Formats: sequence, structure tokens, C-alpha cells
Amino acid sequence: ALSFAGTGGMSAAYGTDLDLAAGDFTIEAWIRFNTLPSNGVFVTLVSRYTATARSYHWGFYYSAHQGAYFFYFDWTTDNSTRKLAYATIPTPNLSAFSHYAVVRSGNEILLFVDGQKRTLSGQDSPIGTFFNQSTPLEVGTANSIFGTIALNGFIDDLRVTPGIARYTANFTPPTAELPANITDDPSYNSVSLLLRGNGTPTT
Repeated sequence: ALSFAGTGGMSAAYGTDLDLAAGDFTIEAWIRFNTLPSNGVFVTLVSRYTATARSYHWGFYYSAHQGAYFFYFDWTTDNSTRKLAYATIPTPNLSAFSHYAVVRSGNEILLFVDGQKRTLSGQDSPIGTFFNQSTPLEVGTANSIFGTIALNGFIDDLRVTPGIARYTANFTPPTAELPANITDDPSYNSVSLLLRGNGTPTT
């Protein structure tokens, strides 16, 4: 797994294969937190955002508020108005990894933790067509709309699959390393990012 110390993360240059546009998609990863965030703090997990230009495409975050924990996904259709879907989640287990997934299926954003679909506390609708800005991919880093808050923890098997809503109901998260071939993953040719955390990223 990739280890982050809460002081920064990693960045990958812009590529059109991470533009999500108007179709279905799935963004997922195994995540383990070393510490729980303080009240009102947002932690960036994965995003495409440039703070200096205030240009963003999409991002997914984790936060705490008044003793509860939340999973957020946000996006923009015009590089100005922020749209948002979010849900409460169980208190993260600091001793174990949990599987987090964001899915767009038609005009719905679905959020899953450990394969369980979370009831959304809110979602801006319609989702629309994502604004495609030439922003880098940020993993575990702080370059987000919420300020300089980085992940203190681990990310493993980060996968982005444009065009495919892999999960639309409760599911059993994968228990082995994600496959890097079409034999074991029929949707593999649609995968635009596979970051296994044990070597060179597959893109």
C-alpha cells in the first residue's frame, strides 16, 4: 500500500483518460486511516484540483463533524459551481483497511463503504457533464477545495474505471489484488488508472 504521513501526497500529470464527462464511472480504493480527523476537518483521498487556479474536475474526501464521519464526492460542470454528494459512514477502524467506492450510474452518485451502499445525506442534481479541466490527479494530498489537509494513512488498489458502473447494489469487496488483465476483469480495457501500491502504476 502507499503510505501517507499527513504532510503531502503524490501527483500525476493530466491525461484525458481521467476525464469523466457524462458517462458512468467507478472510483474505488482500499483505505486505512492512522488517525481520525478533528471536527470540521476534510481529508483529501483522491482528487483532480488546482488550488492556485481554483480549477477542479472531481474529488473524493472524508471528514468529521460533531462526532459523525462523512464520505464526500464533489464535481463541477462549469468550473465554477461545486456539486456534491455525501453520506455518513461508520467510524473508521484504524487497525484495518476499508473499501471505499464512488459510482455514477445514470443520474445517480452512489457511495459504498466495505461494499455497503450508504444512504446519501444529499446530492446535487442533475449530475450533468463533468467539466474537463487539465488538472493533475492528486492522491492522498492536500491540493483541494477544502485547503491543505492531507491523508495520514494508506491507500491501496486505487482504480478508476470511466464508462462502467461496477457496483449498483451491495457487493463483496475484492479480497485479492485487483487484476491487471481482461481475463480476470472483463472491464479491464475501460480502466484508466490502476495504482496497486506495490510498484509502478498501471495506466
